[in-house]
Amino acid sequence: MCFFNEFFENQLMFHRFCYKYKYKIKKIARTLFYITFALCIFLFLIKSEILYYLANAGIVMFLIAYFVSKVNEFVTSLRSFLFNGLFSLTILFYFNSMLLAWLADKLNLPLNSNIPSIVNCLLVFFLWSFLSWIANNKVSTLANLILSTILGLTVYIKEFAVDSLSEYTLKYVSEQFEYNEYSIIKELISQCSDYFDTIFNRFLNPIFIMEILITLLCAVKGYWIDKYNDGKDITVELIENNETL
Repeated sequence: MCFFNEFFENQLMFHRFCYKYKYKIKKIARTLFYITFALCIFLFLIKSEILYYLANAGIVMFLIAYFVSKVNEFVTSLRSFLFNGLFSLTILFYFNSMLLAWLADKLNLPLNSNIPSIVNCLLVFFLWSFLSWIANNKVSTLANLILSTILGLTVYIKEFAVDSLSEYTLKYVSEQFEYNEYSIIKELISQCSDYFDTIFNRFLNPIFIMEILITLLCAVKGYWIDKYNDGKDITVELIENNETL
């Protein structure tokens, strides 16, 4: 467990650095925001490829500075972990989707290829695993339990609602319309059901499985904290206390 102890000590040093220079980091993030905002306005007025890349680079740099400025709050607060974590994943998913679409076009991949979706899911999984690992274990465990519960209920409600609604609608249509109209509406309902299945199978179901695995990871981290780290975890008090471990 030497690697985990060294990782914990280096992480704590980073958090203390961010706490010591938090006002300077916030100033840098604010400056980057104004610069990026100005670049986006110029890009809107003047269509330029150079401005497009500069604006995207500015957005990435601002997000990094913003994350660093919020990292101490992020790892110790449940609300901040959920809000900033999901916000970061959403932005990452957007940029990664753009990059994958560009690569798919260059590699001549078919439009219905599952490769971009798989890569996106893996990237989200590894990033959310990392964020859950560096956060306070009680915070990350509770956050992932909340998300996995919401996703589990969503999957169950979807199965119940779509099946029940489809059955009720078909029964009503069969009583009110002629056979030809009934066949058309039945086909439309079937296509809608397949559409919802595709969304859940490609996105929500993988994320639900990911949440279960990350919750297991949090349990493993909790075991390491109790057994090998003397119960010490990242907290506000530990960050603000400059004493060595």
